[in-house]
Amino acid sequence: MKIRGMVLNKKLIYPLLISGLLLSQLTNANDPEIKLKRSCIKANPLIEGETDSELLSIYQRICDKKNTEEKSDLLIQAANRFQQIDNYIKSMILIDYLQKQNVNTPMLTDVKFLLGVNLARSSLTKMRMNEARYLNNDLTYPAAKAFVELYRTSVPAEEMVKAKPDDFRIKPAVSPKPKVQREQPKKQTQKKQVKTRPEKKAEPAKPKTPFAGF
Repeated sequence: MKIRGMVLNKKLIYPLLISGLLLSQLTNANDPEIKLKRSCIKANPLIEGETDSELLSIYQRICDKKNTEEKSDLLIQAANRFQQIDNYIKSMILIDYLQKQNVNTPMLTDVKFLLGVNLARSSLTKMRMNEARYLNNDLTYPAAKAFVELYRTSVPAEEMVKAKPDDFRIKPAVSPKPKVQREQPKKQTQKKQVKTRPEKKAEPAKPKTPFAGF
């Protein structure tokens, strides 16, 4: 009985192992590891040390000589991917490089906008969550207010129809007022009324008559 049970267990285990190996091979085939050539990394040092598969795929196309004419668009895609994975410095470096190459396209403008929004959001989150403070009236609030006013004029038409007027307003930053200790009113002591006797009125003197002596 024991030998028969071991045979049955082996019959069940082997198919499971084989199916597992096949699944792992299929997964690796669908998501192959991208390895860039040394010459590609040398020509594009920003990609060195990066492991994001989408970013590596973009640089693989950049290094392909067949895509020479599309290189600027691909670099813009790389700058966008850098800011998506929160690598803002490398994104800024690529944007600056493209601008110096006189590349001015709507796509590059969009990437610059997204980078700026992400930087502002990151700074504001740090300000509120870590530093526990608000925008200040002298420096940061006026800049935010100007941005919101410009943003209101740039909202797509279909969103303007859906939105409420209050959706695009920004409330002024109000610094908390110091607590003022109010003085408690003093209890007024009631004065005791002293009763006084009414003064007797003097009776008028009777007129003297010539017969007063009788």
